[in-house]
Amino acid sequence: MPGPKPKYQPESETEEIAEARRVARQRTAPSSHVHRAKIVVTLSAHLNISHERLAQAVGVHPRTVMKWRKCWSVEGFSLLDQPRSGRPPFFP
Repeated sequence: MPGPKPKYQPESETEEIAEARRVARQRTAPSSHVHRAKIVVTLSAHLNISHERLAQAVGVHPRTVMKWRKCWSVEGFSLLDQPRSGRPPFFP
């Protein structure tokens, strides 16, 4: 029996989905970006997929899927993390 529809349904533009497909295929991209890109690509194909099924397909925790669905719905699409507080890194 299917559960309720997810609360947040992010909207993605065609260019954003194409960029996500490109990142998902990269071998040198950070793994977090690849996971997010795979979430976007899967969401574009299956809008009403549950958090659990999407997480299982991508290989992440369901809370990760919930976090990014909400973030993309509220703030718009981005594969990057928010800036963190604290001292910036120093490279001599």
